[in-house]
Amino acid sequence: MANYKQGGYEKKYIISKANGNPTDPNADYFVLRLDKDPHAQKALIAYMESVRVDNEELANDLEQKLINEYGWEKN
Repeated sequence: MANYKQGGYEKKYIISKANGNPTDPNADYFVLRLDKDPHAQKALIAYMESVRVDNEELANDLEQKLINEYGWEKN
């Protein structure tokens, strides 16, 4: 399918790590396209808020990405 508005769940991507290390063959990945899918940005916001209790640095980095690249504003 061309975008998030059509079709159901299906495997659409082959995942690899940017550093070249192998991925876990038993892992279950779900890719979100932040630049085209407004629902993906909402999902990232939810993840950012959830992960903050375990990893403040990651949450802050995601927050800055949302602000700088997508014009997100904190409430």
